[in-house]
Amino acid sequence: MGDPGLRDRHPVPGVGAADRRPAHAQGAHVLLAPPQRLGRAGYDLAVLFATHAAQALDAAQVIAGLRAALGSRHQIGVAQGILMQRHGLTIEQAFAVLQRFSHESNTKLNDVAAEIAREHHEG
Repeated sequence: MGDPGLRDRHPVPGVGAADRRPAHAQGAHVLLAPPQRLGRAGYDLAVLFATHAAQALDAAQVIAGLRAALGSRHQIGVAQGILMQRHGLTIEQAFAVLQRFSHESNTKLNDVAAEIAREHHEG
């Protein structure tokens, strides 16, 4: 049975709780040796390390997403400028044109903007 206090300190999560964990956090817990083999201090250190590693991975994913969003926003701004110059539109009107074309063509807004910028660059 082992140490009865260990179950209180490190309860076994239910299936539902495990399903809500990010995949990389699940992997860290699956690969972790049973607490009896590590001892309490080793187990606590391993959980702490796994938690910090999962947080670092999450932060890296957030940063990558923010960088992609900034790039998309820049591309959309370039396309807005091109439409404004070519057709005498306001910035709001240019964005509305991009949105309408994106919707009508079932194409991501950033892809529409990239195509406009590419066509403009190629002349």
